[in-house]
Amino acid sequence: MGLEEQTIESLDNRCEVCGAELTPEELEDILERGGPVLCAVHADDLVELDDDLTEDDV
Repeated sequence: MGLEEQTIESLDNRCEVCGAELTPEELEDILERGGPVLCAVHADDLVELDDDLTEDDV
């Protein structure tokens, strides 16, 4: 089974956290970063983890 390219039409159009309807710009951002399906407010809350950090760095 091959992988299909994901399109805006195939994404859920609601934020996974608050259920707000997503704008076309938010949907495009989700496709670019590969998920999760979040509105701009909740996407801003995401923290990228740096795998190179150790407990001593924190």
